[in-house]
Amino acid sequence: AASARPVECNVTGTILDLAVDCTAASAAAGACRPLVLVRSHGAVSVVECAGDSGDPLLSEGGNDIRRIATNFKGELFTLEADRVIQHTGLEPPARGWKPLWPTAEGVAEDVVALDALESGNLLLFRPAGLVDVVDANSGETCGTWAWPTAPRETITSAASIEDGSAVLALHRVAGKGGVAKTTSLVRIELPAMARACA
Repeated sequence: AASARPVECNVTGTILDLAVDCTAASAAAGACRPLVLVRSHGAVSVVECAGDSGDPLLSEGGNDIRRIATNFKGELFTLEADRVIQHTGLEPPARGWKPLWPTAEGVAEDVVALDALESGNLLLFRPAGLVDVVDANSGETCGTWAWPTAPRETITSAASIEDGSAVLALHRVAGKGGVAKTTSLVRIELPAMARACA
């Protein structure tokens, strides 16, 4: 049976996106760690909900960071303008994330979610039902799938569950006013996603 429980998180500012750190270190501590992308007073940071404050997210292109994702190696990826940038954590005692290099460029402007597969490849979800798999090493798009959406239905968020599976938040609006009528979560199975960049 499904269940829900609150997650305590000290966030000041606007939440832009969420990611989950499920590396071996966080799993050994008992659970995956929620990470929250936050904009506050013009700066962008990543808040680890179990921590005491946000870690600055340094950017190559200003503060146009819209999405974050992590992979199972603990690497952090951000979507900034039309590029996906890989980041690494700063060495203690410094705190924050510094950009390493772009992993993909020329990314569509309408990406609503970014996630990473167990293989390390990236998933980019777009509102009209398109799912792109991008090789994180070469930046090449290895495949694009079109998930059929109903009229007036768009993907508003998404996350990879495991290689070949993802959950989509489908938002349906009613009539000309564009007022939300329903939002539903749908699990999709696209096994070819896992093998796209092999």
